Amino acid sequence: MERQAKQAVKLGLSELCFTDHMDYYDGSDCSRYFAEIEKVRQEFSGKLVIRAGWEFGLQRHTIPDFEELYSRYCGKLDFVL
Repeated sequence: MERQAKQAVKLGLSELCFTDHMDYYDGSDCSRYFAEIEKVRQEFSGKLVIRAGWEFGLQRHTIPDFEELYSRYCGKLDFVL
């Protein structure tokens, strides 16, 4: 993420949204993803707005799992695909 943020600043962008692909599996722990987002937000504070997003890889049988996962983290997400 840091490399992409550096390039965004170099290109003159004012905002960048990371939209990691999220395939559900039991025990999905997203704490590392959000910790990295926060680290990059701190590092580029005042230079670049960093947004957090997910791209859900939906399969019919995982929809209830994704709904639960989203309900846990929706307050930390700026964008969902």
